[in-house]
Amino acid sequence: MGGAISAMHYIGMASASFTPTKVAVAPATQAMQASQTWLAVGIGIATLVILSLTLLIPMYSDF
Repeated sequence: MGGAISAMHYIGMASASFTPTKVAVAPATQAMQASQTWLAVGIGIATLVILSLTLLIPMYSDF
């Protein structure tokens, strides 16, 4: 099953072609960069909390 999923992914990506119609790049402001940094930090902290709970809950459960 994993092989089939990987094969479908790579076949689909190989057959896809992307043509830009209009190239417009918005300049990143200082506020946007700071916002992205805090978003990354928040996602990292949330991930660590979830992983910690996943490891700690079985240690304290009485199953």
